[in-house]
Amino acid sequence: MRTGRASRLAGAAALVTALLVQARPAMADAGVLDSRFGTHGRVVTHFPRPGAAEAVALDGSRIVVAGTIAGTSGISSVALARYLASGALDRSFGDAGKVVTHVGGKNSINFVGDVAVTRGRRVLLMVFSSLRTSHSLLLRYLPDGTLDPGFGTGGKLRLDPMVFGGLLALLPDGRILVVGGDSADISVARLMPDGELDQSFGSGGVVTTDVGGLQNFVDDVEVQPNGRIVVTGFSYFHCKPACKDMLTLIRYLPDGDLDGHFGTGGSVQVTAGDQFPDGAGLQSNGEIVVATSRSFGTFGCGTTDAALFRFHPNGDLDTSFGRRGQVHVSSTDPHDLVVEPDDHIVIAGFQCPDRRILLSVSGFTEDGEVDGAFGPHGTGTTTVPVGPSNASANVAALQRDGKVVAAGGTYRDLFTRNFALVRFLKA
Repeated sequence: MRTGRASRLAGAAALVTALLVQARPAMADAGVLDSRFGTHGRVVTHFPRPGAAEAVALDGSRIVVAGTIAGTSGISSVALARYLASGALDRSFGDAGKVVTHVGGKNSINFVGDVAVTRGRRVLLMVFSSLRTSHSLLLRYLPDGTLDPGFGTGGKLRLDPMVFGGLLALLPDGRILVVGGDSADISVARLMPDGELDQSFGSGGVVTTDVGGLQNFVDDVEVQPNGRIVVTGFSYFHCKPACKDMLTLIRYLPDGDLDGHFGTGGSVQVTAGDQFPDGAGLQSNGEIVVATSRSFGTFGCGTTDAALFRFHPNGDLDTSFGRRGQVHVSSTDPHDLVVEPDDHIVIAGFQCPDRRILLSVSGFTEDGEVDGAFGPHGTGTTTVPVGPSNASANVAALQRDGKVVAAGGTYRDLFTRNFALVRFLKA
């Protein structure tokens, strides 16, 4: 139960007690900065080259973030940082808490797709590498931050060309889901813990789904308690006479078959105007919540025009949620979304007060109302300046203790960018 929400009490004495309790200020509000983390709730990490965090995973009480750092002439590498619960860099990981890896040729361009941590505390990192050709690689690091020589070739596993991976999800038995999209299809692959394709999944370990778009992109993958896999993305169709972009959800059975009890033959497509998905989560009753935004993972000042959608477990829009299944969001422009144990929703991204870009999080009740117990003074939103620069959250995660961590970057200009990590209290 969140602070400030009291049940009805019978009797005059109980009523007086309840009023006194309500009159007292809350000891801590959900969504305010955790002053015991980093410097007043904030951590900024500098790498030799500019970059920002684009993926986050939890390693027990530790936090692992991953991002792309730029070099000269368009060359880029991938970077990892691991933090202790206090926000200090974990000096037992890599070089005083940081690791930089370059894959492909010396002039190749690397991008981070996703990061995950196994039960054995090994770090999995999805990387997209491009030089003359493009391909996906899965990297695995030992707990000390060195590449795992027992995985792939020197810790680097080049994935089958059919596996155009971008997102990762770990299954309870250690198997790995790799999800991606390209110009034609959306793909899901299941790997064994050693990186081999799981032949019991789909066709030879891979499932590809044509959802009809000229281009298809994935944004999120969630695994339901019953093992079904929910993939969220969008499909671009055409611009004649007007652009038609569709919010796309696909659900697979645990063996990789499309779930015929979801939408039409396993997929749902909803017209979302010029909105793109930016985070998704599952509520305890199986409802699927999706955040959308015009920003599509970028940031910039303008009128915030974002939304939350909610779908029933069968894929139908939940018309009891907001207005016909959609809630308009004018606070935080989202880049990610987490669902809390009480089904409340938190989005993380940025706001633009006074033409300055600030990292921002906003809280909503399970039904999409602004959460009056979230943020300073119950405003529903917390905006965070991170140093003198602009800042944005790109990803978020929910710790076991209910605190929300948001990772992204600070941006002064193209050549002055750093990893940013912020933690917020639960109620």
